[in-house]
Amino acid sequence: MGAGAAVVAVLVAAATAAWGIGYGGADARPATAADGGCDPTHPLDLVATPEIAAVVTHVARAAGTGTQCLAVRVTSRSAAEVAASLLGTGDRPDVWIPDSSYWTQRPTAPGHGVPTTNVSLASSPVVVAVGNARAATLARESGGSSGSGRTLSYSDLLPAPGAAVLPVRLDLPDPAASAATVSAVLGLQAALGGRRDAPAVLATVLRGAAVSRAGQAAPATVASLAPDPAGAAVPVPEQQVWSYEHGSPKAAVTAVYPPAVAGTSFDYPYVVLATGSAQRTAADRLLSALTGSVGRQLLDAAGFRAPDGTPGPELAATPGLVARAEAVSTSAAEPQSIAKALAALADITRGSRLLVVLDVSGSMAQPVPGGGGATRLGLAVQAATTGLALYPDDTVAGLWEFSTNLDGTRAYRELVPPTTLGRNPDGALGRELLAAALGQVRVQPHGDTGLNATTIAAVRRLQQGWDPSRVNSVVILTDGANDDPKGPTLAQTLKSLAAQRIPGRPVYVITIGYGPDVDTRALAALSHATGAETYRAADPRDIREVMLQAIGRRPDRPS
Repeated sequence: MGAGAAVVAVLVAAATAAWGIGYGGADARPATAADGGCDPTHPLDLVATPEIAAVVTHVARAAGTGTQCLAVRVTSRSAAEVAASLLGTGDRPDVWIPDSSYWTQRPTAPGHGVPTTNVSLASSPVVVAVGNARAATLARESGGSSGSGRTLSYSDLLPAPGAAVLPVRLDLPDPAASAATVSAVLGLQAALGGRRDAPAVLATVLRGAAVSRAGQAAPATVASLAPDPAGAAVPVPEQQVWSYEHGSPKAAVTAVYPPAVAGTSFDYPYVVLATGSAQRTAADRLLSALTGSVGRQLLDAAGFRAPDGTPGPELAATPGLVARAEAVSTSAAEPQSIAKALAALADITRGSRLLVVLDVSGSMAQPVPGGGGATRLGLAVQAATTGLALYPDDTVAGLWEFSTNLDGTRAYRELVPPTTLGRNPDGALGRELLAAALGQVRVQPHGDTGLNATTIAAVRRLQQGWDPSRVNSVVILTDGANDDPKGPTLAQTLKSLAAQRIPGRPVYVITIGYGPDVDTRALAALSHATGAETYRAADPRDIREVMLQAIGRRPDRPS
């Protein structure tokens, strides 16, 4: 343990013993002058996020000594808990120090707003903590050496293009109660910038994550990652990794750093909620103490960075932690960026119930130029197989094929009814059933494209057993245009889709067209009529990438 760590350990222990500071949220006694010169009956009521509460207590105690009078009652409480209380009109603390400005942008009771522009006391990038053994594997798989000392980044947490195996399993706290989860999603989105398969990769990573919800078990802690039995990883502020490393006899955890983009660091804002002049004056005095030399030294010694990202000497000298201030961002994310990150997490991790519908009309037998002898249908089957592999086992999926007159006069045929991809009650694996069916799909040599009739029937099929806990979607892959003389026109199809729509029970039609003959206008009309999108690969060889884009972007959630 370094000298700085020893100092802060003593200070924290003293503060905890003297003032009752802990992590359970219990009120602490006022931090006042020892000479009795202060009246503690009306102390400044301050609530701080747990990791910074002890330092604030010690600074408040020091600021209230001598001839100066400053009585402060410090309470340790999670930012989510305080933010929830601010939704109502109950008691409000005079000062609030959450971990992130993210919480100041949350809704509050009318007339009880929270200032959104505040002084930052410190900063700490939200890293992903992994066990050292897993970190060494990540370094090797990304082309580095486990002993090279290279700092790992969020990019090392992502699967390589075309890979379906995740390097780690993220253990994400409830996003409604953790700004770290929001920061992690923002960092992953930034790390994927520029990749053609970004939507699909983000979907793969988040679907493979263990996302806790209200009432569920808490996520892994930093200390629990050391054995690293399953490659788990958890987003935490860098300060927690530093604290664990300096309090443990043997360092066993590695910090994986986010891109330097807005919202990927905690900024510990000093939020003054007091309205009375006396309390606001006391709040200003405490702020001066926290941002002064003593406050800065104690925050440095506790593993926090300065508001501009500059690390203290103890943190800067710690192996594995980034010393350069410019390598981390300290700016807060825009509200719209946070909203998009939360929406992406909610949509992607929501269950899926989908019906994959493959075009097997005669044109699908055409070989693809430059495709190594593959046909259009062959590439479509490969794309469907790859796409389904990215869904978790609890996904419900079915498979149809369509052309004309496939089943009597019907243009479509059900190959696999909607089934769970994992183990079903009868013991069968849904993935194996779908893989076997996909392997048996064949082109109808003289078949036309019964697109419109099939779309109507597929939507009707998914409306049966509609699942409110999942996104219910039809995914259609085709290379042409509707040319079924016995089927409905596009206008009739759109009218039918509107007529069979059930309020509050949407079924989305995601269309994927590829090749030079596809009717993009018609596909777009079918998708837009159900609130979904259409995708096109002008070159059939791009169907796999387009399929991955389609499954990576989710339609709007049902209201």
